[in-house]
Amino acid sequence: MDVRDRMVELLVEQDKTEIAAQEFEATRLKEPKAALAEPWRKLNGVSSIRNAQGQAVARELWRTRDALAREIDTAPGRLVPDASIVAAAQAMPTSKRELASLRTFSGRASRTELDRWWAAVDAGSTTDDLPVTRRSEDTLPPVRSWAERNPEADLRLKLARAALQLVSEEHAIPLENLLTPEFLRRLAWNPPLPLESDSIGASLAKLGARAWQVELTAQEIADSFVEASQEVENPGDVES
Repeated sequence: MDVRDRMVELLVEQDKTEIAAQEFEATRLKEPKAALAEPWRKLNGVSSIRNAQGQAVARELWRTRDALAREIDTAPGRLVPDASIVAAAQAMPTSKRELASLRTFSGRASRTELDRWWAAVDAGSTTDDLPVTRRSEDTLPPVRSWAERNPEADLRLKLARAALQLVSEEHAIPLENLLTPEFLRRLAWNPPLPLESDSIGASLAKLGARAWQVELTAQEIADSFVEASQEVENPGDVES
């Protein structure tokens, strides 16, 4: 209770009570995430498996591990870590002995439940029900590739980040709290037109930004995007 009371005092001192109220209400009204259609894709490192058959092995191992974890009421990662599942899917062992010999296939149950894991590997290796390996159309490319793939988007993102960093410091709000980084990346990659605060603000609201976030960031983002556009069109006329 003392901590809460001190937090209330700090919010008042920093003129952030309205921001807090909006954040609390957004949390209260937040819809639970829908169950993933393919939860095995949340395996750490699964994107490094390039072929569909290997992904099928990872999927079957994940399903088998999940079923066993539920059965004995333990955390899946305590049985066999994600890294071990990915390593097995990349190695594609052709026998139970070969699976057992993989030093990267470890974990509390990696040997005691070897028959179970091998059955999963065998099922994944022989199935015709292969996962789709193409990227979702809604997934943005990695930021590190933007400079080559979409230079103007890369410049928009860099200029907007720099502008928002100043707002972050001015209001003593961490940059990732000032605006969800994914929202800024999406706008930078595919900005609304015209490049004005109203259109930027509407897009931010649609993505899920709160009113206070829109108020503090929309104009800065719009100005940065306009600057990026001008610099691309007239590289010598805009100061770096």
